[in-house]
Formats: sequence, C-alpha cells, structure tokens
Amino acid sequence: MTSQQKMIVIILALVNGLCFCCGLPIAILIFSGDSSGLTTAFLPAPSATPTKPPPTFPPTLVPSPTPQATATRVVQAPPTPVLTPAELGWTLYPLPQEGFAISVPTSWAAQNFDPATLASLMQKVQEKNPQYAKTLGSQAPQMAAAGIKFIAIDLTPQPDAPNFATNLNVIHLAIPPGVTMDNFVNTNVTQLESSGVTKSINHRRVKLPAGDAEELRYIAAMAISGAEKTQIAITQYLILHNRDGYVLTLTTDPKLDAKYFPTFEKIARSLQWTQ
Repeated sequence: MTSQQKMIVIILALVNGLCFCCGLPIAILIFSGDSSGLTTAFLPAPSATPTKPPPTFPPTLVPSPTPQATATRVVQAPPTPVLTPAELGWTLYPLPQEGFAISVPTSWAAQNFDPATLASLMQKVQEKNPQYAKTLGSQAPQMAAAGIKFIAIDLTPQPDAPNFATNLNVIHLAIPPGVTMDNFVNTNVTQLESSGVTKSINHRRVKLPAGDAEELRYIAAMAISGAEKTQIAITQYLILHNRDGYVLTLTTDPKLDAKYFPTFEKIARSLQWTQ
C-alpha cells in the first residue's frame, strides 16, 4: 500500500469515526445545554402579591377524522404455463430452472447435463455403445463449459454406424439487450463458416409452436476418440425467448440423416417454455 493510499484510508477512518462517535454527544448537548439557562427559562417570575388563577373552561371537543380505507396493491405472480404432455412413445423432460421443456422418444436416454450426475447416463450408454460412451466421457468437460443444459442419446443399435450414437443437446445462453433474431443467426452462421468445420450451411426460418426459429443443416468433420475425422450430419434450431437464446443441436451419421430428420423436426416442435 502506498503512502497516499494509507493517508486515504486514515482519512476515511477518521471521517467514519467522527460520524459514529460524535452523533450521540451532539444530541446530548442539544438537550442539556447550559443548566442554569434552561432552568430559569421555564421557571415563573417571582411575584410578591398572589394573583387570582385564571378561569378554566372545558376543552372543546374536536371530532377525529374517520380513517379512510386504503387500497392494497397485490402483485400477481405470472401464471405457470401448463405443459402439453408427450405423446405415446415419447417422454417429456421439464427443465424449469432453464426455462424450457422438451420431449424425445422413450428409447432415448436423457437427462439434464450436470457433470456431477452424468454417471447414470454414462452407464446406460456404456451398456449399449461402449465406443460412444468413451467419446462422450472425454468431451463432458468441454460440453459443460459450452453451456449445454440437456442431453439425449438414442441407444438403439445402428449397424450402419456402430461407433456413433444419434444425439441431442440443448444450449441455453443469456443474450445481451438489443440482439435480434437476425443478429443471433448471422453470428452463429458466420462462426461456423469461419471455423472451417463445414463448407456449406443450408438454413431457413421455420415456425415452431415455441416461436420462430432458424433451422441449420450441414455436414461437419469430427474426430471420435482420437481416430481419423469422420463426417457427421448436424441439424440445429436457433430460437430466442425473452432475453435468452437456445440452440438445439441434433447429430447423426450422414447415412442415417434422412431416416432421423423427421424425428429431429418432431423434437424441435416439442419445445415448450416453462416461464
């Protein structure tokens, strides 16, 4: 600490000390003052001849005002949205702390993405697809850091893609004020194109029950468990709600893309808001 900083601290300490210590003495001085002055001020002047007491009159009664009732303002909490149940063969997963709920086929293993409780999901994946479980385990810290809040994995064996499991993840982001849907989309598309993960992105504006969204579809290269890069097919839905941004990313093998795309659309349409 420099001498100037010390001096500032000392000055602040003195100011605080004066405010605290001198408040009570000042109040006492105001009420006590000079004892002789206060005493003579309230004593009647001496008189040699007694005087007649002045006549007294009964006090005039003044009616007290009738108290008026005041209206109390009651702030109503916003109603909690009623979620639409999932259809037969699908499971609804509400995440009220993240503001959304989403449905996936019952055959998919799913849960909120919490590294502390990821072991139960990993065990299910390990039983069905050990190779993908290894990949998922190695990427878990990066996925958590990226803001992923929910993950779902199709555990149905796929002979055409034995080392890969079709999956969904949902990212929830706080969006700065003033960001429009077009800003949100353009930023994401530009980042994808400049990163070199894909050469061509097809995207269009779609209407979901949850609101307008941008649908992105592209092929990207990904290294699985240190092996050579393999091609993956990605479908994403970008959507804004209040001041939050959500990105649904659905990934599968390119050979299975046509098969899974109707399911991907259905998952996106199942998105609901919990607040």
